[in-house]
Amino acid sequence: MIQQANILYGQREFAAAEETLRKLIKKFPKNAFEHYQLGNVLYQQGKAEEAIGEFDTLRPKGAEILKISLP
Repeated sequence: MIQQANILYGQREFAAAEETLRKLIKKFPKNAFEHYQLGNVLYQQGKAEEAIGEFDTLRPKGAEILKISLP
């Protein structure tokens, strides 16, 4: 199914790719790649807030964004 979602993404059929990815995530909720791809698909559809939510699932709980200061 991931191959199907990737093909749909490549064909810019984002709604169909979203549906396929959501089915995959329902079966395998801890698989990071599907969450990443769903974030991309949502972003391409103009659903930035939802995309951010998917990308946030990739960040470990309690993780902070590291700030690097250059001299």
